[in-house]
Amino acid sequence: MACMFEATLFTSPESLTCKQIVGILADATTFFGGYLLVREALRKEADFRDTDALKGTVRRLAGLPMEEKKSGEPLNNETDADLIEIRRTVKRARRGILIITVGFFLQLVSRIFFE
Repeated sequence: MACMFEATLFTSPESLTCKQIVGILADATTFFGGYLLVREALRKEADFRDTDALKGTVRRLAGLPMEEKKSGEPLNNETDADLIEIRRTVKRARRGILIITVGFFLQLVSRIFFE
């Protein structure tokens, strides 16, 4: 077992097969997509606090023209602050699921065409 591990891990890059390269790329891509989704879930509390503070600012400065700093979207009322955060969350989730999907298809390709 150790010999097989050493042979696979410590070979020069020129000796990697196409299947191994696609497999490694697929695993790394899938891992990165999962990381993005988990990071998004773990940030929810901080995002909630940021949105709550933003809503407080909108309440205090009602009637003045404002826009959200990161997105540049206008803030007319407290609901706009929630919508901005929802859009940001959806955008991050779409990126994560897209990356996981690409990783899955790379794994599928490596198993179908390189077996």
